Amino acid sequence: MDETDQNENLNMNNKGNNQEKNGSWPQLHSLVEHSFDPSFDRYVTRHNGEEIPIYRSSHLANRAFDIINEMQKINMMSDVTLVTDDGLEITAHKMILSACSPYFYAMFGNFGKNEENRIMLNGINHAILKLLINFIYSTQIHITECNVQSLLAVANLLQLTVAVNACSDFLLRQLHPSNCLGIRAFANQYDCFELLAQTNGYIEHYFSDVIQYEEFLSLPAQTLLKLISNDRLAVPSEEIVFDSVILWINHDKEKREECLTLLIEQVRLPLMSHKYLLERVWEEKMIKASSQFQDYLIEALKYQLFKEAGESLFETSRTKSRVPHELPKLLVVVGGSLPKAAKSVECFDFRTKKWYPLADLPTEFIRGGIALFEDKIYTVGGCTLNKTPLTKMNVYDPATDQWSAGKEMRIKRTDLGVALLDNAIYAIGGMNPSVFNNSCDAFDPKTQKWNGITPMPKICTGFAVAVLNGLLYVVGGYCSERRCHLSSVLCYDYETGKWNSINDTNFNRYNAGAGVLNGTLYVVGGQNGGGVLKSVEAFDPQTKKWQQVKDMPEGREHVAVVGFGKHLYVVGGNDGEKYFTSVNVYCPKSDTWEVLSSSMSIERGSTSVAIINKPYNYI
Repeated sequence: MDETDQNENLNMNNKGNNQEKNGSWPQLHSLVEHSFDPSFDRYVTRHNGEEIPIYRSSHLANRAFDIINEMQKINMMSDVTLVTDDGLEITAHKMILSACSPYFYAMFGNFGKNEENRIMLNGINHAILKLLINFIYSTQIHITECNVQSLLAVANLLQLTVAVNACSDFLLRQLHPSNCLGIRAFANQYDCFELLAQTNGYIEHYFSDVIQYEEFLSLPAQTLLKLISNDRLAVPSEEIVFDSVILWINHDKEKREECLTLLIEQVRLPLMSHKYLLERVWEEKMIKASSQFQDYLIEALKYQLFKEAGESLFETSRTKSRVPHELPKLLVVVGGSLPKAAKSVECFDFRTKKWYPLADLPTEFIRGGIALFEDKIYTVGGCTLNKTPLTKMNVYDPATDQWSAGKEMRIKRTDLGVALLDNAIYAIGGMNPSVFNNSCDAFDPKTQKWNGITPMPKICTGFAVAVLNGLLYVVGGYCSERRCHLSSVLCYDYETGKWNSINDTNFNRYNAGAGVLNGTLYVVGGQNGGGVLKSVEAFDPQTKKWQQVKDMPEGREHVAVVGFGKHLYVVGGNDGEKYFTSVNVYCPKSDTWEVLSSSMSIERGSTSVAIINKPYNYI
């Protein structure tokens, strides 16, 4: 046998011996063999005028930890054993633990001078400790609703900041009005300051929803006091704060009634309606029984009388209006006329300047409309990809990123107009299925009922709809009777229930988009039978006149339009040949257009858009 054969035989014998000692070694051996990657990133620096090459590997640290992870699994070179209360053991390496945890660094490093190889960790669950040790070695951890609190508590003890942050992020994404108070208490207990701040903000914003769940009824008095004294509490009316106090006290009246004086002092009675003060507050038995409460009520009535008379108003802590923090906003784009877009929903975050996917629609949604009511998006009507008109309504809750079925319309409608007016969702005109109609319905989200309203005086489709100053505008469209594109504009007044005609636009427009920005109504693009338009017009409700503004960079129809901040956003659409992923942005102050910094993930036409508050638990 020559030298080569002997070496090959020796290597085979060594592999066999290692395999007998530990079945995992060949896997580790293979990993080591493939870990020395000759492809390095080259960086050049200058020293005394000479170029000195420096070679760095962006993969070396990752590969090294892969090997160390395998070593830990097979108990190779381990120098410490961690023991939990139940006697179960986890082997590890002091150097690795110390590098990742100040807790272990203090235990094993120069400060601790701990030469013990067997460490008892009392009060720590073995399964949780194992997850965290595996996280140190593998950089991966599986966090669930069942283990997140235990993981965070132990990670906090071991000073594993990355794991604590991961658990905090998980809890932040689970925030809901039903659990936010518990998560807040947990964050406070373990000094998770970022989670605590985010949870406090969530409770401030969703207070009206939070009070409807069991956690609220179990709050300590001091916590409730701190909540209702918060100037940033986002409530539509002070009546909700009063009701929450009475609700909390009545849950355990015998023990809690003594807290009423302290709590009512923080309720801003002067900011309530005169009617509510007399019919609800004054009629509350606990209020009538106390002279102190009657003083607060008299103060409130006095304040309102002074205000109505135009006299100088006195100021107390109870006359100060609450000013909630303004939440970051998202531009949400729903559905579209292409197969990939029909169920797709995505949003643009104005702070990060990026697009993110949201939960898909449960059904295809094309040529419909959406309305925003109490932070929820309602999709109304539209059609499927095969052009089947729909009666469907779907409701999107940003807090949970979920869709649910809403109350269906009385008739099928596609190519309709949808808008929110006086807390009702209006469905205007449309087709059913190929017949144009001028009927209109209004949906009350509170009563969950659809009711008919005065029909439009004209039968058309493909018009643009927007609401300005409490009036609903229907702009342009296509008249099937006369077979022509329209420049006419209708205006609906919900108080009188009447439609009125106002000045026509300068151009006939069909499949245009409309949006409102800073008290001005804009109508954008569309077509007029001769081609796709890039022209844009602005309507001033004071002068009742339309004025042409700067054209878009290109012609677009089937666009979705929304105003936000200082700009008008024109989303998607097509130019007769192709669909767009881009968003055009108009600035009225400079009368200029630019393209949004990033585009949607897919092409969209006949889509719908809304601006919503960014949920605290999203992204």
